[in-house]
Parts: sequence; C-alpha cells; structure tokens
Amino acid sequence: MTKFRLLIILLFSLIVSIQTTIGQTQLYGEWEVFCPMEVVEGKVTKYCDLCESEISTNKMMGKIVYGFDTKIDRDSLYLKNSEGRKSIKYSWDKETNEIEFQYKQKTYKFISLGTGSPDNLVLKDKDCLLLTFTRKKK
Repeated sequence: MTKFRLLIILLFSLIVSIQTTIGQTQLYGEWEVFCPMEVVEGKVTKYCDLCESEISTNKMMGKIVYGFDTKIDRDSLYLKNSEGRKSIKYSWDKETNEIEFQYKQKTYKFISLGTGSPDNLVLKDKDCLLLTFTRKKK
C-alpha cells in the first residue's frame, strides 16, 4: 500500500512538472495574433490595445481591429506590426503560467489558458481582454 501511494505521488509530481515546463515552451514559435472584440452596450468595443485599429467607413462595422505577427523564444517576443518589428524581453511565471512584458511604457500581464491544441493559444489579462494565437504553418 505504501509503495502504491509513493508511486501515485511520484506520478502526480511528474505530471505537474511536465505541465509547468510545457507551459512556457508552448509559446515558442511563430504566431498570428488576434484581439477578439467585446461589444459593450451595443456600440462600444473593448479589445487589447496591442492590436491596432481604425474606424471603418462602413458604419455597421464600427471599428476594424488588426492582428499582428509575433515570434516567441526563451526570453523574448518579437512583435511585428505597422510600426515594424520590435524585440521585447518577457518574464514567465511557471507557478501561474503568466507572461509579463513592457511595450510602449505599459506593462502587460497575461495568463495562459489551455486550448487542447498545440497550434492555438489564448492569453487573458486582468481586464479579461484576450489575445488568440494561431501557430504559423512552416
């Protein structure tokens, strides 16, 4: 009975360790990133300000929000948008699966949400604004 308990504890520890390690490494690679919009009170939209936007000429659409490309490695993310490409250092909290970085004098902090797919990721900030990631095909 004691050996069985020890085996269960070791197995559980291994699974937790693997999930923690996979958490950050799941981010590695090249991605297309989109900022889903939330319509509030029928007219105002909320979305992560990492995405650029413009007012649509079609009054029915309101705003058009553009995604961006990024590449993520062990300690940097490379943001590519209309302003060019920028290298940004980030930190990863393996206990909470949170990524934190600074861009344009603002600190961004997102928790990684599981999707069940290695080709899709969702990040959520404290205001419940989302970033959706789709892995680029090689």
